[in-house]
Amino acid sequence: MRCIVDANVCEMRPQKTDAQPFDREGRRLMRITAKKRAANDKRVADNIQAYGCHVISVFDPEETEPFFSYSVGIQETSGVPEAIVVGLRPNLGGFVINEYNRQTRAGTRFQRGVLYPGFS
Repeated sequence: MRCIVDANVCEMRPQKTDAQPFDREGRRLMRITAKKRAANDKRVADNIQAYGCHVISVFDPEETEPFFSYSVGIQETSGVPEAIVVGLRPNLGGFVINEYNRQTRAGTRFQRGVLYPGFS
């Protein structure tokens, strides 16, 4: 089994201190409606139930900060720590997390500081 990489990757954008989110050029960012948030929450829950996790990828559109991807649900479904991958583009970061999820669901337990095959 594999988990799904979120097709709607997130952008890291700074926000001004007032209630309205803005980008670096001062343009107002799109707000997420309650209906869209509920649909996204359902999709995440469905992916966790079906695949054991959901992967979220975050990027800086100006590429001054590193990409990162992280899992949601692995601890709940497999009893092992969630995963985060920093510095890889979303497709590769998602692959690494999918592989981690696959291996942990198959019973592999990872130890800090040990190199493991199958992640390249």
